[in-house]
Formats: sequence, C-alpha cells, structure tokens
Amino acid sequence: MSGSDDLKNLLDRLKDEVGPLPEPAPRPAAPAPERVSREDSFRREERPPRQDRYQQSREEEPRQSAVRRDFAPRPHRPEAQRDLPAVQSPASLAWSENKETTLFGMLTGLIAALGGVLAGLDYLVLIGGVVFMLFSFMLLLSLFGYYLNFRRRAPDSHGLAERVDALSRKVEMLSSMAATGGARSYQAASPERERELEHKVEELRVLVKTLSRAVEQQNGK
Repeated sequence: MSGSDDLKNLLDRLKDEVGPLPEPAPRPAAPAPERVSREDSFRREERPPRQDRYQQSREEEPRQSAVRRDFAPRPHRPEAQRDLPAVQSPASLAWSENKETTLFGMLTGLIAALGGVLAGLDYLVLIGGVVFMLFSFMLLLSLFGYYLNFRRRAPDSHGLAERVDALSRKVEMLSSMAATGGARSYQAASPERERELEHKVEELRVLVKTLSRAVEQQNGK
C-alpha cells in the first residue's frame, strides 16, 4: 500500500508543477462514403466523353437537316405542270394480250406435234398440227386488224398534231404580247393581272408540251 501511496503523491506533485493539461481537440468526423446507385454508375459508364459527344452532334446535324428538307412543304404545282403517267391505249393493251395468247397456243401445238412424232402417235401429230395452224391464222388476223387500226388512227393523230401546233403558236403570241405590252388592255392592267396572265401562259405552255409529247408517243406506237 505504501508503494501505491507514494506513486499517487508523486503524480499529484507533478500535476501541481506542470499545471492542468490542455484538453485534446476533437477530431473532425470522417465524411460519410458517397453512396452511388447502380443507375448512376451505369449512366457514368455509358456517357461518352465531351469530345465524342461534340463530334456525334456534328455528325447528326446533316441528318436532321436532310429530314427537315424531306418534310418541308412542297410548292403548289397546277395540274397542267404535273408529269402525266404514260397510259397505254386499249388497242395496244388488247394487242399485247392477244399476242401472248396466240404465241402460247402456237407453242403448245408445236410441242404436241413434236411429242407425237417422237412417240409415233399419228393422232397427236394431227392435233398438234391443227392447233398450230389455227393459232397461226389467228395471229395473221390480229396483225391485219392492228394494221387497219393504225391506218385509221394516222389521220386523227395528224389533225391533233396540227391543232397542237396552232395552240402553241397562239400561246407564243400571247406570251410575246404580255412581255412587250403591245395590247392596250395589257398596258392598262395592274401588276397582279400581269402576273396572273403570265401564270396562265406558263400553264398553257406546259399543256402544249404535254399534248405534243402524247402525240409523239401515239405516233411512235
């Protein structure tokens, strides 16, 4: 006991000599670890660098402009300025169908006759020969009818071509009058009236070109 008492006395003396000890400063609390969800980490991984994003945006600009041009409203075009599809005449359509049927019949008769010759069957050769001759006669009749229709249609197309030429000359005369202002009514007309007249003349020109093209196609057939 004496030893412990001596130690206590010695400690008390040291405390008195040194004085009260300063209290230890509190340590700052460590920051809590940042909680990153799986979605945020996935977004950070999927997000491209800033340079790649800039390059990707520059590459997408031409595509967006092309899409805007595709969806841009088209200017109104009158019916006369629209390209008319080439329409076959009923005569040419009937001729093509009859030609295919006749050629198929001739080929069938020829095959039947050749089969009869190879097999040694006289009746099959006779049937094939009759069928071949029948369809050959039909082909000759079709060609003759097509020739007659072509001759009958030639004067009509010639008259139509003359009317188209006369109409084109009238259109050229009207356009020259509108351009030079030779007529008094055109001189006294307002700018809106002149623009309307020019628009009508342009429609007539397109109509004449369409008619002349149709006449050329009809003559080519």
